[in-house]
Amino acid sequence: MKNYTNEKDEKMDTDTNVDKGLYREFAHLAADWIWELDADLCYVFHDGRKNSLTGLDVNELVGRSRIDILNESLLPSDQLTEHHSLMQRREDVDIVLPFQNSDSVKHIQIIAEAQFDERGEFTGYKGCGRDVSRRVALEAQLLHLATHDDLTGVINRREFERKLDELHRKAVKGEGLYSLCFIDLDRFKHVNDTGGHHAGDQLLRELVTLIRKHIQSCETVARLGGDEFGLLLHSDAASSVKIAEKIIDEIARFNFVWEDKRFRVGASIGIAEITNSSESVDSLMVKADNACYAAKLNGRNQSYVSDETATIEAIGAHRIDMIEHALKSSQYKLLMQPIIAVNEVNELPRFELLVRLACSNGELLEPAAFMPLAKKYSLMQELDYWVVENALLALGALQSRGKDASFSINLSASSLADADALARILDIFNKQSISTKRVCIDLTETYAIRNLEAVVSFMNALKKLGVEFALDDFGSGLSSFAYLQNLPIDYLKIDGDLIRKLSSDETVRHITSSFHELSKKLGVKTVAESVEDFETIARVKEIGIDFMQGFGVAGLIELESCCSLEISYNSKQSTN
Repeated sequence: MKNYTNEKDEKMDTDTNVDKGLYREFAHLAADWIWELDADLCYVFHDGRKNSLTGLDVNELVGRSRIDILNESLLPSDQLTEHHSLMQRREDVDIVLPFQNSDSVKHIQIIAEAQFDERGEFTGYKGCGRDVSRRVALEAQLLHLATHDDLTGVINRREFERKLDELHRKAVKGEGLYSLCFIDLDRFKHVNDTGGHHAGDQLLRELVTLIRKHIQSCETVARLGGDEFGLLLHSDAASSVKIAEKIIDEIARFNFVWEDKRFRVGASIGIAEITNSSESVDSLMVKADNACYAAKLNGRNQSYVSDETATIEAIGAHRIDMIEHALKSSQYKLLMQPIIAVNEVNELPRFELLVRLACSNGELLEPAAFMPLAKKYSLMQELDYWVVENALLALGALQSRGKDASFSINLSASSLADADALARILDIFNKQSISTKRVCIDLTETYAIRNLEAVVSFMNALKKLGVEFALDDFGSGLSSFAYLQNLPIDYLKIDGDLIRKLSSDETVRHITSSFHELSKKLGVKTVAESVEDFETIARVKEIGIDFMQGFGVAGLIELESCCSLEISYNSKQSTN
């Protein structure tokens, strides 16, 4: 009689051996290392193609505890502790372990799956490892790009505000004394105008080195934009004043030499103490900014500590009156920066509108000089209405002369989340007879993502009128592309910090190119911001970005000159 039981057992043994053979053949191809552990977490198999990350030969591994071997070979770390904990709890593992070898740190990704028999008894692990050092290095580089100022090497405004938020939380809990300082350089524009932007850039680098001499390693310096810097000091306001005065004195004594020219600059510093009664990061930023402005009004080259009542007196109530009066008497001016189509010759002329405040002496104040106060005293929405109304009036005047253009408008965050503001803006549009798709509203990436539902509602209401939308500063926070599927945008404006690095950083070129390629698949056109030289223009064209803007492409034009719009536009375009 035939023994079917033995035949079946023999077949199972054969199948098992075949499976193991295939598995171990695959082990040579699938990853850097593949291994198996028994129920005691000891090696029963390790791919012999190469030594393990510990440097041990395969024969030295089999029969020994993985946990013991890693403890002997790797430096202690949170990741190693978590790895051991997961295995001891018989859970699956997916973790990156840092490993210090003779000349560098490597990073190994470990993926392991706990094995159980048909009775549910734990039998060991099957796992693999791969050297992901290049990936980890790239991620670190991307994080650095997102958080640091490329010119000076210090952190940027976004990262500065994140660190400020951390200190604010500590202060609220009574975990230390801290101060926020705003540094604004005086006479810096003269350096740029006389020596050129390269001179200004070098001066900023040298001043960062000078500032760092006066702060502790645990304290923070950041470039907030242009010639403005921020400090986070681990001291109260009184001690911070002493540090600020030392910085001011040294900057005042500093002789900057550029191409046989000598320059002297100064600094005004506003100080806001971070206490347990501080309301928010935004209120601290406003206080420090107002204090800095007060230092300027008091004669420059000095510091000023924020005190809500005293600061307002120092900057003068007339400043608030001036902002309100400017709205009523149209003292604001709109400037236009051309947005040039890269390949489309007959593309509709496009311009981004930039608002300035006209002073009685003819000076045009930049937004940084009046926007913080307008925001603090709830005047931003009124300014938004003024901008929208005057932009539409200018478009109407342009079309009445048989000409055409599209204007991009920046609106404040407060208007985008307010139903009353939306109603007012819709009313302004309805009163003007403007062709569709002649207005584009720019939204900042950060605000749009944080207030997705309100922003989408705002966008949908205006898109019914033919208004287009652009997502501004995209890439500054390297946010997920998933958000783009939820936002009905027409244009993606790639952050200027990335565009300025196109000609010098291959990684940034790959990042920017990926932004553009995915945008094309989503049916969204791309705009390169802050294009400032011919080499960057060449890179933008090489990637295939649809539009570009910046001082390397075309300068600012006063809105009043829109009667000669086509001449200005075409002359700028022909130079590129």
